[in-house]
Amino acid sequence: MIRSVEQQVRRVIQDNRSLDARATLLHSISVTLAALGLFSIVLSVGLTKDPIHLVAAGMPLVMAAGTAAWARSIKRRLRHNERRIETIVSTFNEQTGYPESAFVVRNLAAAP
Repeated sequence: MIRSVEQQVRRVIQDNRSLDARATLLHSISVTLAALGLFSIVLSVGLTKDPIHLVAAGMPLVMAAGTAAWARSIKRRLRHNERRIETIVSTFNEQTGYPESAFVVRNLAAAP
């Protein structure tokens, strides 16, 4: 039974590592797109008053907002996974009646 709980926790922690890397990458892309969008809008306003060019120059800002929203949804999933780990461990504690098992399972799962 403890092996099953340990495997579940390890799987969630592994998922969290990949999700965290993805969220960090998306956040970096979002910041880059926002900077590019601001630069292109400032440059376009100085060069032209054509609304089509201004809209096109603002597209990186729209893409940055979408990328930031995607990164936030991944961070929400990370928080959900952390709660899932706590639920798995607390359910195991209730079934076994062994209060120190949370510490043991958490440390076993966190080991590389």
